[in-house]
Amino acid sequence: LLRLLKLQRLMALVYDYVDNEFLFICVTLVKLIILIAVLNHIIACMWYLVGDLTMQSGMPNWLENTPAYSIQVKDGDLGWKYTTALHWSLTQFTPAGIEVCARNIPERVFSIIIVFCALIGFSSIVGSVTNSVMQLRGLGGGQQKDFWRLRKYFQEQQVSEAVRKRLITFLENQVELKKKEISKDQIRILSLLSGPLQNLLAYEVNKQPVGGHPVFEFFEN
Repeated sequence: LLRLLKLQRLMALVYDYVDNEFLFICVTLVKLIILIAVLNHIIACMWYLVGDLTMQSGMPNWLENTPAYSIQVKDGDLGWKYTTALHWSLTQFTPAGIEVCARNIPERVFSIIIVFCALIGFSSIVGSVTNSVMQLRGLGGGQQKDFWRLRKYFQEQQVSEAVRKRLITFLENQVELKKKEISKDQIRILSLLSGPLQNLLAYEVNKQPVGGHPVFEFFEN
């Protein structure tokens, strides 16, 4: 849990250095993928622990009773044990299947709990990943359509190749500059600030352009 908290603080620091929307969505997508990997790692370790405890108690368990494998999981090396448990964990959240299954009541109860958790929590994580991917696809969709219409317009108006390239290059540079600029109107949550806090923000934003004037320096001091 402490490592997860440290990872969250690290991601917050990374967000502070993100200066465009595309990179922000990519970082969010990577964070969600890491979260999925960490959750499945924890579940895989817990699944192996349940199997090991039931094996020590003499009950049938998935470590010793997997007929589909020529080598039982307990007889394999550490890599085979971990990847098998991780594979089982991943299949609990996806339509994929695996030959490993519960062989006793504790393992069955654990499997049911994980499936319920997958229905409630994991589906929202997958939905967030899907939403991030759709946002990445939609970022440049409108601009690509605009540039396609622009090229078609140039062709219909028989604009020369040299002028066409010059205009398109200029517009592409302007679009890239606009991506890096963020206006106050784009940030909808700023409307939730109280009046005094909005005034404070306006002062902080505008004090740099006018701060060099002697009159304002006098009042500042």
